[in-house]
Order: sequence, then C-alpha cells, then structure tokens
Amino acid sequence: MMQITFFGSVPSKKNSRRWIKRGSRNYSAPSAAYEAWEKCEVARLKALFYSPKFDHYSLEVTPYLPDNRVRDTDNVLTSIQDCLKAAGIIKDDKWQFMTVPPIVRQPIIDRLNPRIEVTVTQHWAGATANLSSREKPKTHNGIAID
Repeated sequence: MMQITFFGSVPSKKNSRRWIKRGSRNYSAPSAAYEAWEKCEVARLKALFYSPKFDHYSLEVTPYLPDNRVRDTDNVLTSIQDCLKAAGIIKDDKWQFMTVPPIVRQPIIDRLNPRIEVTVTQHWAGATANLSSREKPKTHNGIAID
C-alpha cells in the first residue's frame, strides 16, 4: 500500500482546455495551469518513490476541500490518475489494470489544509475485489511498502 498526498487544489485536466495551432492543424491541450501542476507533481513523486509501476492496483481517494463549493470529483480523479501514470507509479489508468473501480470518498471540508489523499494498493494479476487471502506481500526491491 502506498499513500500519497496532493496538497492544495488539483486542477482539472478536462476543463479549461486550450487550442494550439501547429501548421494547418488545431490541437486541444490541457490548460497551462494543469500542465504546470502535473510537471511539479510528477517531479515530486519521482523524487519520493522509485517508480514501482503497479500493474494491478486499486485506488482510494479522499478529498479535503477548502470550502463547500460544487466540484466535479471525476475531474480530480482523472487528473490524479494521469499524474500517477506520468510519474511511473501505476502502469496505466485503463480499467484492465484496476482490480476494482476507484473509490472516491465523501469530501471533507478542511479550510486550513486542503488536500487530496490517495491510497494505491498493489494486487497480483488476476485478482478480484475480494483479496483477503490471496494478496502478495507488498514489497519493492526487497523493501516493504505497506
């Protein structure tokens, strides 16, 4: 099991997209704010974790928000999964690599310390949602992760 905290607010990758023209073609790209956030977080995660590349995993996300404003938690989940993939922590964010769908907990209001807490749990290939007696030991290079 690996616990990761993203401090502050996580920008949406889907919203506020911009159009870039290259030659005669137009391309849709994430906002500059998202790209800056992802670049910073990927560098931080690579420094903290030696790219374990979880290939069968489950995610649990707990958002701690600064206020009661309406937010789309799906956008936050997408941004976090793409960041974890870019940092090399998970192999891919496709459903074939997740043992269960991501769990997004009920958001909690924390005005002083807004953050997103993510728990990534590695499972062995072919695992199902009920893994109690079939989990492999959680180690990386001989060091316990759990």
